Amino acid sequence: MERIKQYAARHPFTFVLLALVGWLLTASIFVFLSGLVLQVNFIELLPQALGAVFATLLYIILAGLMGWLRAAGIARLGNWRVWLIALISTIYLMIAYQLGFFGEINLNLSQFRHSTQAQTLLIRQLQVAFVEETLFLSLIH
Repeated sequence: MERIKQYAARHPFTFVLLALVGWLLTASIFVFLSGLVLQVNFIELLPQALGAVFATLLYIILAGLMGWLRAAGIARLGNWRVWLIALISTIYLMIAYQLGFFGEINLNLSQFRHSTQAQTLLIRQLQVAFVEETLFLSLIH
């Protein structure tokens, strides 16, 4: 672990690129395994989401073993201003998605039950947000 820390400190750009390639390979393996276990095609949404989340959790564990989580901000609650910006952005995106999918702004979220495209987009966006924030916060500290 110490050699990895030293390499990351000396070559941060190369380390992040290598870690990203490693994450992509790890996620691909988890996607394939999830498809096998669930007995569905690995190109479907569920194995894709599970593969990305499992690979990210593995990277979070590795970052924790190296002592990087606190420095990355994952182990802290954060500043209220950042949470406020995130909340405003989330509300904006929810309104934009509803307008784009349904042609109107309606706070009735039961519409998502009837649109598989909306469900897929919602799951994918949650997965992307989780993966991007945790992966890059844990790698770039």
